[in-house]
Amino acid sequence: MAGRAFVGERDTEEVDRRMQHAQGQLALAQTAWANLAVEGPETVEQAARSVYTTLKSTQTTLLAFRDSPANAPDGNVRFVERHAVEVARLSERIGEFTAAARSALDDIGD
Repeated sequence: MAGRAFVGERDTEEVDRRMQHAQGQLALAQTAWANLAVEGPETVEQAARSVYTTLKSTQTTLLAFRDSPANAPDGNVRFVERHAVEVARLSERIGEFTAAARSALDDIGD
């Protein structure tokens, strides 16, 4: 949702509000990852770390986008492209996490 705030006319106040919300969600993801690092199987923790790292990278890109001039000559295409790649990567990482978590749960059931 934070990324969507950059589409069209840039409303700095709305972008900042959404980025603040995203920061809170990122803190929750970090806490969940830390819990898995202590309590979960290593494979699940590694997959969770990968999700968190990708989320953090996505946030960094959006922060750079927010701080770039709105009238940049390239129209900030590089940030839009980078964000799209990171969103696709995040989807893959979430799938990997889900598979690792399901596998770990199946192992517990055996």
